[in-house]
Amino acid sequence: AVGVDHAERLGEMAARKAKVEAELKALQDRFDRERAIVAQIRDIRLRLEDPNAPPPEGQKPASPEELRSQLAALDAERYLDALGN
Repeated sequence: AVGVDHAERLGEMAARKAKVEAELKALQDRFDRERAIVAQIRDIRLRLEDPNAPPPEGQKPASPEELRSQLAALDAERYLDALGN
């Protein structure tokens, strides 16, 4: 409507935008962590299939137990996030 003060509505929209941006950032961070774990798993698989393959550059090989632990922590985090929503 003409002449109506939209400050309250704009404030609500700005707050919602900030919340969605924070959620996006958290999801992107989680995706990056999961992608790194998957890359390590792939490297382990390649080494298992070809024991003569060189280790990946710039990465310390992680043990399968360590990777399982990291994935379990991410799954627990996802479960707790789902409970909170």
